[in-house]
Amino acid sequence: VAQHMDGPRTLVNKSTVPVGTAGVVYENIAAVLTERGRDIPFSVVSNPEFLKEGAAVADFMRPDRIIVGSDDHRATVQLRNLYAPKSLAALPEEIPSFIDSLVTIFPIFKTNGFDAITMATPLDAFKHKGALSALELWAKDPILSPKSWQAWQFISLGYFIGGLYLLYRKIFTWHAPLSMLASIAIMSALFWWYDPNQYASPQLHLLGGATMLGAFFIITDPVTSATSIKGKLYYGAAIGVLVYTIRTWGNYPDAVAFSVLLMNFAAPFIDFYTQPRTYGHQTGK
Repeated sequence: VAQHMDGPRTLVNKSTVPVGTAGVVYENIAAVLTERGRDIPFSVVSNPEFLKEGAAVADFMRPDRIIVGSDDHRATVQLRNLYAPKSLAALPEEIPSFIDSLVTIFPIFKTNGFDAITMATPLDAFKHKGALSALELWAKDPILSPKSWQAWQFISLGYFIGGLYLLYRKIFTWHAPLSMLASIAIMSALFWWYDPNQYASPQLHLLGGATMLGAFFIITDPVTSATSIKGKLYYGAAIGVLVYTIRTWGNYPDAVAFSVLLMNFAAPFIDFYTQPRTYGHQTGK
């Protein structure tokens, strides 16, 4: 395709392909155009099909869902016009707020032809803000609009309340969740105080990603986490440090899963060196 492009083009990936395929296709085409010495605008759009065996033609002509992934407005308009006759509503002109996305999840409140809408997290938006300052990002990015950010806070608050209920029921102890949240809050506060335009605020780290989910529903797993009281404190604090480190200087906007997996490897080591003192002994056994 790149060898024969002579004008603006929109390339559509119709198959269900691995994450990142659109980026690879874009880079390959851009490289060929550079070799040809041509500066031709183009877009790569992801539009997977969901066709049942024996009903492929019917599913194609009357799809029950239309999923489009694009970061180019011109390409979005083209796909909207293409699918307008087949959908109950055209693709939205702007990225919807997170609250609007939540509404589409529940069919009883459904107002358009989409089953669900996905979007980046506030942490992802901050990590890829480029040359924008923090204030400019909060003013311009729709992901950080007041309604969207309020939705993220409500979601984190829901996880927090659920975690408190589990604590009340004594499903787990407070040591690991509190130490994880404290380490993230302390590290983010220090760096944010040093340079608020470069580093995300504690509020964004605590409420803008999977922090609350990880603190109360992941690191408290009784099988893979540390089991001693002191070990839980070390385990949770280390996860918090890893989460902030990977979020800030790593390649991923959120890092709860990676941090928990890394510390799961260390959990037996932590338990071995933090065994409580057995009654009647001077040291831990």
